Amino acid sequence: MPPERIYDNQVQAVAYWRAHNVIPVLQSVIYKADEPGTNAIIRVLNARLQAYCASAQVDYLDLNAVLAEHDTLRADLSTDGTHLKPDAYPRWAGLVKAELAKLGF
Repeated sequence: MPPERIYDNQVQAVAYWRAHNVIPVLQSVIYKADEPGTNAIIRVLNARLQAYCASAQVDYLDLNAVLAEHDTLRADLSTDGTHLKPDAYPRWAGLVKAELAKLGF
């Protein structure tokens, strides 16, 4: 899917959920392993999403902070460079749990 479409979909989702009295939280797009070209596109998309979140007062979770190193998905957390192994999910869940606690849930 083109990065522009992903960005537009996320912005539309935030508007939709806010209109329905839901607190939106956006998550980053996860890097891939051993795909520097794709990860460069993802890096730009994530920066754009993060900037949007800052301007729109939407919380943003950077999944790559716990799943990636040096702008690439950690090989030990992936089955094939894209899909996550079970060991990755507690890391992701930790970010979500911290966000929920921050929001009072």
